[in-house]
Amino acid sequence: MRHFRWANGPICASQGQCPWEAVSSALVQSPNGTACAYKEMGKCPAPCDGSVSMNQYRNLIELSMKTIVDPADAVREHTRRMQQAAGELRFETAAQIKKYVEQLSEFGKGPFRFVARLNEFVFLSIQRGPRANTAKVFLIVGGEICELICVLNESFRPAEVMSAALHAVQEHTVAMTESGAERLSLVSQHLFSPKQSQGVFIQLSKIDEKGLAKAFRDLQKQKVVEETEDEGIVKELQSINVST
Repeated sequence: MRHFRWANGPICASQGQCPWEAVSSALVQSPNGTACAYKEMGKCPAPCDGSVSMNQYRNLIELSMKTIVDPADAVREHTRRMQQAAGELRFETAAQIKKYVEQLSEFGKGPFRFVARLNEFVFLSIQRGPRANTAKVFLIVGGEICELICVLNESFRPAEVMSAALHAVQEHTVAMTESGAERLSLVSQHLFSPKQSQGVFIQLSKIDEKGLAKAFRDLQKQKVVEETEDEGIVKELQSINVST
């Protein structure tokens, strides 16, 4: 996965809500490039053909990323604009702003609820252990996947697991690398899957003792997925852990 392919992931996911340039290769030709269809559709300000400067475009990307990570401020601002337009009897404008507010509100829901700054992408992954009613716990932090607890049984103490995870996060000092970004794509694949049928993933900032105990119970209820000798999510996580 090269840089542009990786960067285009959130761009494609948010297309329609934020005015991103869809064809990254066109940016290197700015301002002498040719605009694509997204300019005509009103979904891109077209820095490639010089319609806006690259500095303006960078500022727009920064604003867009802030909105995707935390849309609350943008929702409040555009809700105020909508109410102002309605108060001035500009109902068509108010309806357009209302539609935009509804699009912004989708951030924070579905797969977008996991969008955050990279230093906040910290998860625990709880996977089936080697025996019934056991589990393995992996810590995902800074683009690394570390096996935190080899075998967890049903008598485990959630507070101890949380303490071990928080201590490991505090000790983690490795900067994000391109390989680390690729590992995050593996985790995201499982986070965004329609059904959590291969383990449980919990965002560390939202975890508590009850939630951790529930995650262990939910894991035991999952249907066992047949794995070959060298395939399966646990082996996948372990192999990445070894390669770090």
